[in-house]
Amino acid sequence: MSKNKNNAANNSKKHAIRYVRPYGFDLLKQVDPFFLEEGEFEKAQQEHEQLAQLFEGSVFPGDAIRKDFVSGTVVSQAKEGFYVNIGRKYDGFVPASEAVGLAKGDEAEFYVIAGPDKKGIATLSFNMARGWRTLEAAQESGEVFNARVFSEAITKRNQKSAGLRIVFEEGDLKGIRGFVPNVEIARNTRSRDLVDTVIQVTVIRAEADRGSEYGNLVASHKQAQGIADEISFNNMQPNEIVSGTIIDFIKAGVNDTKMSALVKLENGLVGMLHRSETLDNRDSLSDMYKVGDTITTAVRKIDHEKKRIALSLKLAAQLNCISQIEPNVIVEARILREVVYGYFASIGGGMEGLIHKSDLAQVNGRAESFKSGEITQVVVLSFEADGTRLALGRKQLFPNK
Repeated sequence: MSKNKNNAANNSKKHAIRYVRPYGFDLLKQVDPFFLEEGEFEKAQQEHEQLAQLFEGSVFPGDAIRKDFVSGTVVSQAKEGFYVNIGRKYDGFVPASEAVGLAKGDEAEFYVIAGPDKKGIATLSFNMARGWRTLEAAQESGEVFNARVFSEAITKRNQKSAGLRIVFEEGDLKGIRGFVPNVEIARNTRSRDLVDTVIQVTVIRAEADRGSEYGNLVASHKQAQGIADEISFNNMQPNEIVSGTIIDFIKAGVNDTKMSALVKLENGLVGMLHRSETLDNRDSLSDMYKVGDTITTAVRKIDHEKKRIALSLKLAAQLNCISQIEPNVIVEARILREVVYGYFASIGGGMEGLIHKSDLAQVNGRAESFKSGEITQVVVLSFEADGTRLALGRKQLFPNK
């Protein structure tokens, strides 16, 4: 082979080795530096050392970032909190405020609330890990939680209210924030009226690793209110004394020209006080009250099928009267009317009873008589537990006659 052919073959071999060489620092060490570009060996060496440090765990890997869940073992306790081995060269740190119930030696799951600092140590939360897991489970269970509304959520484009921003303040959920869209706020409730109040919510979506820096939690005030209303409705009983606020006046029937009242009770339910259930039988409740007035009334009837509550001022007065009377008590009575077998009289509170002619006192050998509207004293002889069949007496006031 000629010298020129040998030179051409060497140049071809040199070209092949230079551009189609095996990859990796260990193989580069075996290559003649003549065939390497300037600084290529030093660059490969630096990359090799960085990879070696990474595999040896000498730097904090970038996978433990904000909003991640990590598992670890508590290895030591300091005054400020706990250090946790999370499988890296440097431990994670759990502040004391985020470590309720945590102890040295515990193996647990943690939520990353701040990525690694300059020393490679991430800040973790034991509480929020449990809190987020609780909220995830609540998506299926429908569990109801208390949360404080700290502001309205305002859209950037048109500066309109989009819903409510909430924060949990109790237990493992403390510090977790969420959002209640307008469509998930209970009916007849203005969002701005709920700011700075504690409301009940259910969880629609809980994604700790998504959304803003606080995670993605979407909650429903409407669903929680529905659950609470159902519980309150089932717990209510007829003849129960309740308080509430008048929120509106309505016609109780299609052909009704008088006004009854809608009353929002303390438990959040709304009942109707019919105009016929007042003590003085006024034609219209709007003549007696105004919207915003607080009243004490009684549950007259509950319709579980239609979810309706009928209220009564008459019954409330009657129940109050029943609680204060007992047999042999002397009370004032107003004569209502005379009947063949005696007199009907009212002792107040909507309670009416009979003074039987055999229980009237004798005056000059004859039973005493009364006029309608006359006020007199009577003795309570007996009555049923619901206030009916009230028996009154007059002659018992004069046992020696």
